[in-house]
Amino acid sequence: MVLLRSLTTLLTVFTAHASIYEERADGYCLPPSDSGYSSGYHYLLHTSLSSPLMCSEFCDESNAVYESEHPFYRGFAFVKNGGDCRCYYDAGHLPPVAGERYGDAVGDIGGGDGTDGVTCYAIIIRETARSEVFGLGLRH
Repeated sequence: MVLLRSLTTLLTVFTAHASIYEERADGYCLPPSDSGYSSGYHYLLHTSLSSPLMCSEFCDESNAVYESEHPFYRGFAFVKNGGDCRCYYDAGHLPPVAGERYGDAVGDIGGGDGTDGVTCYAIIIRETARSEVFGLGLRH
């Protein structure tokens, strides 16, 4: 059972630049239900993207520009119809660009709200200016 779960997780992990994401849940991303937060995360919105990979690249590029907020980046949600992309940050740590300051959540993503046609991805390895991933030096 553990092996099967590990294989399933491995199949839903993908890389974008040096960041690595894991498909976490259906719907827009939410904090863990036992976290005590009443709502979701702050987010940057980008529209008309064709895939989760493009969404992850948009979020990674935003983090490269605003490195001070990078430690507070949690992941993204991708809307299949329309291509909306939400890059999630802890409350109070949205990069200084136009973004939605909805929610009070901080910390790791716990799941999704179940919205049809939306998938939540959590970051599992953060990109830095130079990351060592599997022994390879990767740069933006």
